[in-house]
Amino acid sequence: FLIQSNQSLNDVTEEIQIRTALSNSSNHLRTARLTVIHAGASARIGEMDEFKANLATTDKRIKMARDSFNVYLNRPVKTPAGEALDVDLKKRFEAYITQGLVPMVKSASDGSFEGVIAQETDYTRKLDDAYNELLFKAIKLRTERAEGLNAAAKSQTHFGFIMMAGAFGLALLLTLATFIFLRRVVITPLRQAVERIEHISRGDLTAPLQSWGRSEIGSLGNNLQLMQ
Repeated sequence: FLIQSNQSLNDVTEEIQIRTALSNSSNHLRTARLTVIHAGASARIGEMDEFKANLATTDKRIKMARDSFNVYLNRPVKTPAGEALDVDLKKRFEAYITQGLVPMVKSASDGSFEGVIAQETDYTRKLDDAYNELLFKAIKLRTERAEGLNAAAKSQTHFGFIMMAGAFGLALLLTLATFIFLRRVVITPLRQAVERIEHISRGDLTAPLQSWGRSEIGSLGNNLQLMQ
C-alpha cells in the first residue's frame, strides 16, 4: 500500500507538471505579444538593436510555448473529457500563433507600429481570450484528476499505516506468546533442575517429587529425581 501511495504521489506530481506546462504555453504567448509590441516601438524610433533583440525573444517565446503545449498533448494519461477538448484547444493554440502573433511580427518587421497595435487589438487579443477559455477548462480537468489521485494516495497511506500498526501489534503478541511458551517449557524447568542439583550437591535429598513431562528437559528432571 505504501508503494501504491508513492506511485499515486508521483502521478500527482506528473499532473502538476502537465498543468504547469499548459499554463506556461499561454504565459509564453502573452510574453511574445508584449515583446512584439516592444519590437515595433523600437523600430519606430530607430533602435534597431533593441528591435532585433525583441524579435529574437518573440521567436524564443513562441518556441517555448509550443514545447510547453506539446508536453500537455503528449501527456501519458488522457481522459475522455480531456481528449474532447484537445482538438479545439490545438486549433485555437495554432490560430493564436499563425493568425495573431505572426501578423504582428510581420508588421513589426515592416516598421509599422500602428499595424502591430491594430493587429493586437483587433485579432490577437480575441484569439488569446478564445485560447484561454478552453485552456482553463483543460486545467480544471487536470486539477480534478490531481485531486483524485491525491485523495487516493492519502487513503492508501492511511491504510498502509493501519496495516503496519496491525502487523506491529501482531508481532508483539507473537513475541509475548513465544516468551510465555519458553518460560513455561524451558526456562522454569531448567531453573527447577538447577535448584534440585544445588540441593543434591549440599546433601539435601528431601526435595519433593514433581512431574517433569516427557521432553528432553523432563527426562533430565526425572533422572535427577532418580539420583535423589
